[in-house]
Amino acid sequence: MLLAGVLIIFVVIWVQYGSLASNEALLLQVKSDFFRTPLLADKIQWLSILIMIFFGISVYPQAIQRIYASKDAKTLKRSFQLMIIMPFLTTLPLIVIAIIGAAHFSDLDKTSSEQIILLMLSKLNHIEGMSYVITLFIAAAIAAIMSTVDSAMLAIASLFTQDIYHQHKPEASQKQLTLVGKLFSWILMAIMVYLAIHLPSTIWWLIQIKLEILCQIAPAIMLGVHFKNVRSSSILYGLLIGMGFTLVFLLSSLPNKPLGFHAGALGLVLNGLTIYIHHNFLLKK
Repeated sequence: MLLAGVLIIFVVIWVQYGSLASNEALLLQVKSDFFRTPLLADKIQWLSILIMIFFGISVYPQAIQRIYASKDAKTLKRSFQLMIIMPFLTTLPLIVIAIIGAAHFSDLDKTSSEQIILLMLSKLNHIEGMSYVITLFIAAAIAAIMSTVDSAMLAIASLFTQDIYHQHKPEASQKQLTLVGKLFSWILMAIMVYLAIHLPSTIWWLIQIKLEILCQIAPAIMLGVHFKNVRSSSILYGLLIGMGFTLVFLLSSLPNKPLGFHAGALGLVLNGLTIYIHHNFLLKK
C-alpha cells in the first residue's frame, strides 16, 4: 500500500506541477537558499545526521525483531535484497515531491511544511478521482506508521516482560507474561498519545531525538556480535556515558548541537571511547 501510494502520488504531482527541471526557475526565485554553496556548518550537520542514521536505524529494535520472524535464511536474504531498493522507490520520490512543493508553497513554516503533499494534492481537487488519490496517500501513511509502531510496541513489551518482570517473578506463567505485556503496552501507548498531542514538535524533531538516543545502543549490538571478549560492564558504562551526555544537551538549555554536531553523534563517540578505555585499561589494572 505504501509503495503503490507513493508511486501514484509521485506520477500525479510530476504531471500536474512539472518536473524538477521545469520548476528550477521558480525555485531560484522563491527558494534561492536551496542553491547556495553549503557552509562548513551545513556539512558538519549533514555528517552528524548521516552518522546518527547509520548507527541508529541499523539497530532499530523492530527491524531486528523481524529478522527472527523469517521462515529461513533464504527468505531473510530475499527480503534484504528487496529492502535495498525500497528507499529509492518510497523515500526518494517523496523528497522530490517536497522540493517541487517548495517552489509552489514557499511561505510554509517547519510545522506546516510537513503537510506539503496534502496541500499539493488538495489544489488538484478539480481533477476527477483526486479524492481517491488523497485517500490512498493517507491510508499509505497510516499503514507505514502502524507497521513501525506495532513492531516497536511488541519489542518494548517483550523487553519489559522478559528482562524486567520475568527476572523478578521467574515463576510467572506464559499467560501472566502475556497479560503484563499487554497492560504495559496500553500504558505506554497512553503516555505516547498524550505526549504526541501536547508536545509542540515537528516530525523531524521527533525523528532526530529518536536517532540521537537510539544510536547509543549500536556499540552494544555491533561490538557484542563481533567481539565476544568485550565485557558487559564496559558496554554498560559506555551506554550510560553516551546516553547521559546526549540527554544533558537535549533536556537542558544548552545548545543541542555542540561544535555543530548533534549531541547524539558526540555521545556515540564518547560511548565508544568509554568502552575502549574501560575494556583495555581499567579492567586490566
